[in-house]
Amino acid sequence: MIYRVHNTFGVLHFFAVVSTITLALGMLPMYRKGYENPRLTHLAWMYWSVIGLYCAFAAEVFTRLPYFLSLEKSYSNFYALVGVASGLVAMVGGRFFRQKKAIWEEQFG
Repeated sequence: MIYRVHNTFGVLHFFAVVSTITLALGMLPMYRKGYENPRLTHLAWMYWSVIGLYCAFAAEVFTRLPYFLSLEKSYSNFYALVGVASGLVAMVGGRFFRQKKAIWEEQFG
């Protein structure tokens, strides 16, 4: 379905790049010296990498809803559903991240 949206670099491709960057930033502290607190940095970036995967999963599920509910199949519905699904997951993930970060700072800080 993604390939039928556009044949150019789009918002979904942008988020694939963001996902790759968060994954790389999560791996670097474990393999390179010079980080003040490598465990905390690793946990934070890897957490956001996983949140990105959850956002992608929720967006994929929500973009299938028009087909199952016989709604209009348009690009505006597609992008609205991607935005809503990703936004909700990112907000919930951010809330949990703040809680976890405090715990991680206690343990590893």
